[in-house]
Amino acid sequence: MRIRPPRGRIPFQGGVMRIHLVAGALASVCMLVPPGVVRAAGIGSVVRVGDTAGVDPIPAGALVEYAVTLDRSYSDPFDPGTIAVQATFAPAAGDPVAIDGFWFQDFVAATNPAGTEVLSPSGDPHFRVRFRPLRAGDFAVSFRAIDADGDDVQVAPVLSVLGPAVDPFVRRAPGDVPGFERGGEPWVPFGANVCWSGAGGTHEFATWFDAMAGDGLLNWSRLWMTHFNGTALEWKAGGDGGAYAGVGTFNPKAAWRVDRILALAEAHQIALQLVLQQHSQFQTTHWSSWDDNPWNAANGGPCMTSMQFFTDPDVVAGFDRRLRYLVARYAHAPALMAWELWNEVDLIQGYQRATADAWSRARVALLRSLDPYGHLVTTSYAMPEFDRQDWGFDGYDLVQLHNYVPLYWDVLPWYAEGLRAFGKPVVLGEFGIDVFGSDNMRDTDGTHLVNATLLSVFSGLAGGAMSWWWDGYLHPLGLWEPLRQVARVLTVLGVADVSGPWAGVDAPGEGAVVARAARTADGALVWLHDVGSDWERDGSWVPPSHAGVSVRLDGVAPEGQSCNATLDWGFPWTGGLAASSEWPVEEAAGGGVRFVAPAFERDLVIRVACAGGPLPEPDDASAADAPAAQDHASEAEDAAAEPPVPADFAEPGIDVPAPADASADAAIPELPVRRPAAGCSARF
Repeated sequence: MRIRPPRGRIPFQGGVMRIHLVAGALASVCMLVPPGVVRAAGIGSVVRVGDTAGVDPIPAGALVEYAVTLDRSYSDPFDPGTIAVQATFAPAAGDPVAIDGFWFQDFVAATNPAGTEVLSPSGDPHFRVRFRPLRAGDFAVSFRAIDADGDDVQVAPVLSVLGPAVDPFVRRAPGDVPGFERGGEPWVPFGANVCWSGAGGTHEFATWFDAMAGDGLLNWSRLWMTHFNGTALEWKAGGDGGAYAGVGTFNPKAAWRVDRILALAEAHQIALQLVLQQHSQFQTTHWSSWDDNPWNAANGGPCMTSMQFFTDPDVVAGFDRRLRYLVARYAHAPALMAWELWNEVDLIQGYQRATADAWSRARVALLRSLDPYGHLVTTSYAMPEFDRQDWGFDGYDLVQLHNYVPLYWDVLPWYAEGLRAFGKPVVLGEFGIDVFGSDNMRDTDGTHLVNATLLSVFSGLAGGAMSWWWDGYLHPLGLWEPLRQVARVLTVLGVADVSGPWAGVDAPGEGAVVARAARTADGALVWLHDVGSDWERDGSWVPPSHAGVSVRLDGVAPEGQSCNATLDWGFPWTGGLAASSEWPVEEAAGGGVRFVAPAFERDLVIRVACAGGPLPEPDDASAADAPAAQDHASEAEDAAAEPPVPADFAEPGIDVPAPADASADAAIPELPVRRPAAGCSARF
């Protein structure tokens, strides 16, 4: 883990060492303060709480949490300039880790007869400190409370951590291929936006995550910290049953909800991009909440215009205070994939690129200095004006694309090419056919989502297409399932090994099937697509079976070598997988191969893996002399040279229900990865 040193030496106060020894979990208080001396805040108790409260030692990667009470109260416990609590965890060897505390109120959630989630306070508010040690060792633990009168220090029992080192967070993968890893293994994001809930609150997230996940295939989403969901920390006074109190006071209900959603995501193996601000809280063309924004001068705030949010010194300082709170409370969470500073910042009225970029760069620097776990950082824009976006900034770890253009077949590969030039993983963080959602609702089986997910990865993006409409579209229509099946096929066939699109593929014929390919370390992935399988198809369309489709793939083996290919394949609409070491594959000139694809409906993904070896003997004319794709003279020549359909291998059924049901010869192990070291989701 990346270590942040403590913010200074922990001093003695007035020459008198004040150490409160912890007996068991509860700290006994021993104050040695001369009469008449104005003393600082006293730490009354430090108590281990949470799932590991009674565990000693704890395993590496487990969360340890402390409840810290003080002997006085403060008018603004959220302000570190008024009262700050900090813990230091010092290993026997290496730099100490400083972890900020945060003001905390627990709640109990219940659902009333109308289906609305109701939060009731549980216990008294106090400070919490959360720490997730990622490696074994003994950590000396101390706590420090600081206010205007000085500070107080308390020493807690040593924290013992055992077991192998772990890293539960999503990272950028090492090597030359932009991608992600988690726990040292490749991690490819597939999922959908689940940005906020309705009246059911966090219970709705539990329902959606249950439907979305379960097997780890749909592992990615975004969560907006927004006022209409009750997850923004600050908003106009009076909202959320009076829990919102204007600028500078954090809503304890909102903070608890984010805790709960992150915990639910972790339980379902889902990683979230946590969106800290969205454009629609400010002046914008559609869905603006500026009239209720507490920073609006009309509501007593300091900003006459939205762009003053980026420049007013008090507003900027207040946002930085909020960042400190967010890191202290949520940075420990493995479900936190990335801090996303803004959603579509360029849609703010009067947007000034230089001003917004300077603000964002400074906030990224602050996040880097505060976050002891080094989470990924990103932002997002609405318009495809890539030359006006700050993706070249080293502080952004991933590039994000939002796309609502119906001609996605044309624009996604084009956008991907431009964005991949930044040398970072590119994700399709929002996707739909149109920005208002009406066309999306016409696609009742999710064809545009399956197509866009395949198109994304075959265009070199680092994951699938993230649909925007979750509660009014994906969930009621059961469309998590097609997303899960296409993710299953791509994952098992080794999409993590894809390094980018590969142009040298063709499926000659009458145009009913088109082919795309993506390069892998040992060959390629090939995608065969029925052009009739589109969201605008005629309602009477029935998917035909495509048998005998000839595929030519050029340059998959080094010049002068044979590919000696084996094929594995999958059916994205069913999740069925198969493989055969006997499927005929012919060698072609220039390291190419030619084969007849298994029968399929709608879509087929094939992994072509080259074992390598010498070129075929000269008399093997059908293989050695087969022309490369760019050299063929005519479709007639292509047809004459098509390889034979396999005679001795039973084609798998088109509707293979699950990977385990493939034929005996098709038992497919997990492939080795060779990557180098209109509901409430209407657009806002």
